[in-house]
Amino acid sequence: MEIERHDSDLLIVGSGYAGLWAAIAAREAGVERVAIVDKASIGMSSQSRLCAGATIHCLPEDDLDRWLRDFVEANGFLSRQPLVAEILETSHRRLRRLEEWGIAYAKLGDRPLRLPSRGLPHVLMMVRPTFRDRVGGSAVAGVLRRRAAIGARRRARVFVTDLLQRRGQVVGAIAIDRVTGAPLLFRARAVLLATADCSFRGHYACTYATTGDGYRLAFEQGVRLSNMEFLCMNTGSPHFGFEGTGIALKWGGRLLDARGEPFMARHHPDGDAAEIHELVAAMAREVEQGHGPPFYLDMGEAWRERVG
Repeated sequence: MEIERHDSDLLIVGSGYAGLWAAIAAREAGVERVAIVDKASIGMSSQSRLCAGATIHCLPEDDLDRWLRDFVEANGFLSRQPLVAEILETSHRRLRRLEEWGIAYAKLGDRPLRLPSRGLPHVLMMVRPTFRDRVGGSAVAGVLRRRAAIGARRRARVFVTDLLQRRGQVVGAIAIDRVTGAPLLFRARAVLLATADCSFRGHYACTYATTGDGYRLAFEQGVRLSNMEFLCMNTGSPHFGFEGTGIALKWGGRLLDARGEPFMARHHPDGDAAEIHELVAAMAREVEQGHGPPFYLDMGEAWRERVG
């Protein structure tokens, strides 16, 4: 079978926020031939689109050191702090570019509407971005996709199975066309893996897609994986969903044991607002003490007050 071949100066695997921003930056830096491949549709099936567009931008009035401390603590002090600091420092610049390209985030009066980010006490998220008729993650991904299309070639529904190495340098990738099953060869002077992470939070919406493909590809080429800056261990039960941990408990809900009694205050100073892994650990201790399962989520007066 004849192998279809593609040559580029930079091959980007993955077309979420990271991959599309990388393509834009590469073209602006003068890279002539940029290619983007994705195992689904370019920019529109990634975790970026599915994250509802909630984006962290550190504004000039924010306390950058405090934000940095939140991230470092959330990542178990494994982060390369200068890298995280640089990301936060430059986030305002990226926000301004998004706005120049047509993204509009929700506002409260003349100020951006920002919501707390779970697990990061001082960090606030910009929410509900819009672009033309798009809202949320698809709005931001759509704008980045349009910008990346200027000078970058895109190939969708391509599953990269392995990287090519010559004299210790990665020089391309082998892939399969998901529609036809045909083998593909991508040769490049450099390869950037911009795939989604590897999720341990199977109860969260859409995390079935975060399979860790990029980690596997890199590891099999001899790359030492370290300082996993953007992974927070926050494991929970697949039977206890996001609505209960991320929304309801923040609105005043309470977890009750099998006797109908609240129990989180006995296990964590944040009580029912504790992180997901703390909630699950507390449930396990309650089971050991004979107080569950089942466990219940009680909204009570908090829900009635919230909905009016």
